[in-house]
Formats: sequence, C-alpha cells, structure tokens
Amino acid sequence: MSINDIIQDKEGFLWFASENGLIRYDGYDFNIFLYKTGDSTSLSTNNVTCLAIDDSNGIWVGTSKGLNKFDKKTGGFRQYFKSSEDTTTLAGNKINDIFVDEGGRVWVASDGGLSWYFCQQLIDLAVNNLILCD
Repeated sequence: MSINDIIQDKEGFLWFASENGLIRYDGYDFNIFLYKTGDSTSLSTNNVTCLAIDDSNGIWVGTSKGLNKFDKKTGGFRQYFKSSEDTTTLAGNKINDIFVDEGGRVWVASDGGLSWYFCQQLIDLAVNNLILCD
C-alpha cells in the first residue's frame, strides 16, 4: 500500500492518505474510510492524494476525483467537485495539494488551477467566481 500524506489532528488521531482510502489511527485500531457507490457522504474515490487540517480541526481530503471534508459528527464527508456546466466550482477535480494559511484559508491546488475556501465560501481563483458552501 502506498501512503501519499500523513497528518495528526488536535485530538491525536493520525490520518493517512492512501491509494486504498483514508485511514485513521487512534493509537489502537485503524479505521478505513472508502468510496461507496451511490453514497454522496462517502469519499469521492479511494485514491486519496493529500490531507490538511483547518483552524477548526476539520479534516480536508484531496483525491484524484474531487475534494472532501470529513464530518466528525456523522463520520461522513462533504464532497466538492469541478463542474463543466458551472464555473463557480473547484478549478479541477484531481487535487494535488491542500494548504491552510495563517488566516485560516484552505488553499486547494488541482489539475485545473488554484481555489481557496474561507468563511464558508469556496473561491476558484482561475475564474474568480464564488461558491457558497454550508
């Protein structure tokens, strides 16, 4: 198994980005999160490329098919994608890197360009459009 990225959240969990899903280690057990066909609250694909933790301890998950944010309360994910029919979406679906800056902005580098998420809004810098998120 290939590991693409590793982060540790504020609760001490280790998170591993792998080609076979997202893996969380609590010091005793491994829990693997996988893509499930037809389930919009699962990962968007099993090929996890990169990880980041935002200021509120949120886990951002980059994949080869979109961006995901882990919901610790439900154990599910919110999925974000580029849409060819909507220019107010991510710049691209293959996420190469995620970075959280000192101002709390989540920067997303993809095959289509650069986007950032801040204060519940996702901004595609390639077209300067605003995406409202909940």
